[in-house]
Order: sequence, then structure tokens, then C-alpha cells
Amino acid sequence: MIPLKNIIFDLHGVLFEYDLSIDSNKFKIIQEGYNILNNCHAKSNCEIYACTNWNNNIVESLKKEFLDIMSIFKNIITPCQSGSKKPDHKIFMYIIEKHNLIPSECILIDDQENNVKSAIEIGMNAIHAKDFNYVINQLKNYLR
Repeated sequence: MIPLKNIIFDLHGVLFEYDLSIDSNKFKIIQEGYNILNNCHAKSNCEIYACTNWNNNIVESLKKEFLDIMSIFKNIITPCQSGSKKPDHKIFMYIIEKHNLIPSECILIDDQENNVKSAIEIGMNAIHAKDFNYVINQLKNYLR
């Protein structure tokens, strides 16, 4: 197995929930996803990125409200930057080309199966975050 050098997190559904019914705080941290992010940041030598379909306004709100979390990412890729949304291959190719990454050295953690499939189709590794224990076990295999 090729060693990983880059971990790409989805924001919505992996790290945050977005709830318009909450007046004061629209964002809620998903604790399990946050724990995984912290472990990857503390224990791996990987660069950590975020790739989201949220727009720049939402990302800027997250940066203000959760600076400690958002500052972990080397870069946060949005559709505004890449010109496409997941699961389009173009958003992943944008990350790869912008940061001179090798797809096989990257892993995407995303809660949407179509996004996972798209990443795999271009040669990236990917974990479907349907269950956080599954994500933890899969990451252990990749981060040996």
C-alpha cells in the first residue's frame, strides 16, 4: 500500500451539521468526525485539506465560529474556487493540480457515496463515512 501524504475531509456530514432551524448557531460539530480530524492532525505527517460543496460565505462563517478547527486545514476547496461541485471529478483534480498532489497518496473522507466513488475513479483512496468506527478502522490501515 502506498503511504498516504494527504487527507481530504468533507465538512458537511463529516465534521459539521448545518441546521437552519437553530437561530443563534447554525453549525453543530459532529464530535466523532472532529475526533478523527484531531487524531489525524496530531498523529500523522499528512497534510490535511477540506473539500466542500458549501459556498465561500458558509466557509467564512465556519472560520469565524470554529477557528481552531478550520485552521487545521492547509486549504479549504469550495465550488467557487474549483468551478465544480462534488461528485464531479473536476473538484478533486483542482485540489490535486493546485497542490501538486499524487492521487494515490490522497484519501477522501466523505459521507456521500457518489463523492467517494468519484474520488476512487481518479485514483484517490476514499472512505465512505457512513459509520465513524468504520472510518477509524480504515484509516488505521492507511496510516500504518
